[in-house]
Amino acid sequence: MTDQWLATTPTIEEGQVPTVFRLRTGLWSIDQALRNIEPGLPLRTIVELYGNPGTGKSSLAYFLAGRIKETGKVGIMDTEGALDPGYLKVAFGRAGFKGIIKVVDYSKLKKKEKVQRPHEEMAQELADYLLDPDFNAIIIDSLGMWRPVAEVEGDVGDAIMGRRAKAIAQFARRCASHLIIIDEPKVVFIVNHRLAGMSTRGHYTPGGQTKTYACNARLFMYRYDNEFQDGCFQAEVKVEKLRWGGTHKEKKAQVFIAPGIGVMPGMTAVLDCCRLGLATRGATVKYKATKSGEDVWNSAGRIGTLIDAERAGDMKKFTPFLKLLKEDRDDKARLES
Repeated sequence: MTDQWLATTPTIEEGQVPTVFRLRTGLWSIDQALRNIEPGLPLRTIVELYGNPGTGKSSLAYFLAGRIKETGKVGIMDTEGALDPGYLKVAFGRAGFKGIIKVVDYSKLKKKEKVQRPHEEMAQELADYLLDPDFNAIIIDSLGMWRPVAEVEGDVGDAIMGRRAKAIAQFARRCASHLIIIDEPKVVFIVNHRLAGMSTRGHYTPGGQTKTYACNARLFMYRYDNEFQDGCFQAEVKVEKLRWGGTHKEKKAQVFIAPGIGVMPGMTAVLDCCRLGLATRGATVKYKATKSGEDVWNSAGRIGTLIDAERAGDMKKFTPFLKLLKEDRDDKARLES
């Protein structure tokens, strides 16, 4: 039926329509939650990651940006003044990124004195990185701490309603325009915070509605499990907007995050296998295997042992879990069941 439908599709003759490429991120459930016909993170797009503080938003943005290409550059605009160079290196390194992280300068010289750069000026520089072939992605972290020029130059208590939303709307439109014309498929990551709606239900994010319209994917993150050692936790990711639809029934994913390290793809694979019934988590973690034509459950060790192994960079213990996810050919049936 699908092949018959594809055979009858029309041909686009006028105009240039950019191709939407998809990237396998190495995080199985993330790829499935963002899938349409094929799984993976859509490129040439704007992605907003938002949630409460401490839910792994920045960590996931770093990991996904680092997965686009092994080399090249990633631009970051920090509005919170909270970047940790050491953590950036580790978090991007876990994604296999070996390129350059370019942080937009916070200040500039004015009459031989160092002054703060307006966020509007910093954001324009960040957006224009997209026109540079060397850049794979840009990240703004976080939109909720954006300070418009009127706020920087004014006094506490001055009325500046709408100034931030207007500037952010211009930034979003500038990024969207660049993404259309560039040859290389890139991604804009917007890290943001969750605000409760006026009613008892729902939520929204700072920055105005134009930003929401411009985002092709919006991912809401929240903590799911805090029972792991050393502050490690499981973050749930809910896809609340995906412009190209999707085949995932619930559009949910999960990632394992460790303080000081960021996203841990090995432990994330363990969680995905447990959710799919390909592994079990008890006193020890066991994974499904086949021996003499029969299913058996092999022990991979305790959770703490696996966490310590990935912290140390030993990924051999996770090979069975990654292999199970790779060999699982019935993705759609599992997700829709």
